[in-house]
Amino acid sequence: MTVLGAGYSGLTTAAELTLRGFKVRVVATDLGYRPPLTIVGTQSRRWPGSATSNTTFNNDDLLDRELVTIGRFIALSSKEESGVKIVPALKVSRKPENTWNRRPLDEGRLSAASEVQRNMRMIAQPKNVRKEDIDAFKATGYKTVDETQVVRIETDKYFKFLIDTITASGGSVEIGTFLTKEDVEELKKSYHVVNCLGNNAGKVGGGSGEYYSNPGECVMWKRCPRNFDFYVMDDDRDAGVMQNPTTGELYLSTAAKAGPDQTKNTVADCDGVCMALFGQKMSLNSGDGFESWKTDRPMRKEGFNICAEKSINGAVAVENSGHGGAGVAASWACAARATDALLEQIDGARWG
Repeated sequence: MTVLGAGYSGLTTAAELTLRGFKVRVVATDLGYRPPLTIVGTQSRRWPGSATSNTTFNNDDLLDRELVTIGRFIALSSKEESGVKIVPALKVSRKPENTWNRRPLDEGRLSAASEVQRNMRMIAQPKNVRKEDIDAFKATGYKTVDETQVVRIETDKYFKFLIDTITASGGSVEIGTFLTKEDVEELKKSYHVVNCLGNNAGKVGGGSGEYYSNPGECVMWKRCPRNFDFYVMDDDRDAGVMQNPTTGELYLSTAAKAGPDQTKNTVADCDGVCMALFGQKMSLNSGDGFESWKTDRPMRKEGFNICAEKSINGAVAVENSGHGGAGVAASWACAARATDALLEQIDGARWG
């Protein structure tokens, strides 16, 4: 079983296949873009999400996938080595009644979402955001300060955990292989192949649809003015702010457009949150030092691409791409659906 691509979708799909009894070979140029921290639990609630990265998806379908994925993350949060933890989060806005759960849901989805949220609430650490912090946001002009729980992922830890899961069962992860379209077509003649190549899923992997880039940025500030252990989303600015629990760095992420002023605009978009948290804005001229992590959310005009097709020689080509900005939020659900699509074609057999 060969998985092409070692980003979030590739490694998660390989881990899902491993859990189902396959011996998996992952082949990729690199591990893809890996922001130091990732938050899951907001995509289906915020519409559109940061940089309009989820506009190609059906909101209800995205929620269904997100709930399945969060279920896996809740299980992983019991393992320190996974880098997964449930933490409290604030959605703040200068508009009244701009809460996390503004969108009405049908009875079935509301029940499912509520159950997942209650499970997260039980194990969140810390349990809640301190009242003093909530009051600080209100004092700086935010009219809505709404609390919930989300999944926080330390990316390096999480990727190592997935790789260990794959290799502990006899699989392999091969990094540094530059695949061409011809290479992929040759592999598909002899092996079951899963295409998780992100923006290259079309032109290299052969996936159908219109793939395109959606650039962004996160800034890692070396000195955080104070320690805090919750996530903040300024909904008016598409600005996410939190602290890296391992390094202590401050994480700033917004939808600032690519260009010469991107970093300046990213930091400026976080001014309101920083004033409430620290009583000061962050300045690029402060001398504290920072890292700028340029992002790309591999988009597909038609949304998720998950399917499987068997060739005349019995090998199955599986597609798992088009995740856009919901790549992590929908990762385990998409991996499960891709694996189900494979099994439908091979009737449960294990080969390749």
